[in-house]
Amino acid sequence: MTGKLVKFRTEMDRLQQTGVTNTAAVAALEQLIGERRRNLRDLEAEVAEIDKRSVNMAQIVSEIEEEVATLNLNEEAKRVFASFNEICGVEGCGLFAFSTESYAKNLLYLRDQIKDLERISVHNALRKESFLQQQQQVRLHISDLENQRDTSANSSVAQATRSALDSLTSQVLDLEMRKRDIERAELLGKRLAEAIEQRDKAIDRVQALTRDAEMTPGVVKLRVAIKDALLKWLDILQTSNVSDDIRFKDDFIPTFGSESLAQLKGSTKVRVVLAYHAAVIQALAELNGEVPLQFLILDTPKQHEIHDIDLGRYINELKRFGHDYGFQIVFSATEYRHDGDSSDIEWTAMFSGERHEMFLGSPAANHNV
Repeated sequence: MTGKLVKFRTEMDRLQQTGVTNTAAVAALEQLIGERRRNLRDLEAEVAEIDKRSVNMAQIVSEIEEEVATLNLNEEAKRVFASFNEICGVEGCGLFAFSTESYAKNLLYLRDQIKDLERISVHNALRKESFLQQQQQVRLHISDLENQRDTSANSSVAQATRSALDSLTSQVLDLEMRKRDIERAELLGKRLAEAIEQRDKAIDRVQALTRDAEMTPGVVKLRVAIKDALLKWLDILQTSNVSDDIRFKDDFIPTFGSESLAQLKGSTKVRVVLAYHAAVIQALAELNGEVPLQFLILDTPKQHEIHDIDLGRYINELKRFGHDYGFQIVFSATEYRHDGDSSDIEWTAMFSGERHEMFLGSPAANHNV
């Protein structure tokens, strides 16, 4: 915006100098025409992008409606099964209670998604209409400038110069107004961000004085960040047999659908624990812009319950994360050996033990052996 203003003001100064010819005035008008054509192309690109998004959203809505239809069919099939005395013959049978509750939640979620997409579609339609109106205005302006250019080519120098100056002045005033609007919007956005921050701090202070501080804005933000990061790390560890419906109890203890962390067993539990540790650190780093520690020690997880490929991918991702935020990963393992690079250091046990090599021992005894 500032660059355009400087360019147009320079052109105005040049036209106001003595010795200017019709050619200079026509060139100034050509410059304005070129600028307006670029504006028209930008507007056309915005309309094309909105049309593309509308097609995608229509497809998504269609897929969601198919999911709703499938849910309804499943619920109808459940009701048929429940009507059989051989399956659910006791009055008040709760065999399908969980299915009914799950159906209601999923149906509500899908319908909420459709409503959100419909709101976005309405907003996009209004934006498209605004862009189309702007296109029409720009086309009219281009036509007017082209008529001025053609007239200036056959007019006297004074008339051509005056016509070019009028067009440049109009363009400069328009840019000045747009620049002020942008600066005001940026200022209001900054004030809004400061006000939201002050509001969140005030809510945190008030909630901290009450018994239940569970739902303060700070806790909610951290929960959301942990959940998003946890889903990512579970995927890195190829944890496919836990629900992605992650909720929290007692502030930050995760539950996965109807399963608590204590109910998980074997490889699944090990993967979830590793993913949760990494997710908490990532969430703190993303919210605060830094990691509140300088190193992370993972002490002998049950490597035999995780495939080496999955564990290696987990460590490599931790390494990249540690490099970005400047903290070190220390990993203790008895069975797994990581294939590191030049930035890694491996410490191996140097002392003999009854079952395996040990890190602590007597140098003299080890020498005798």
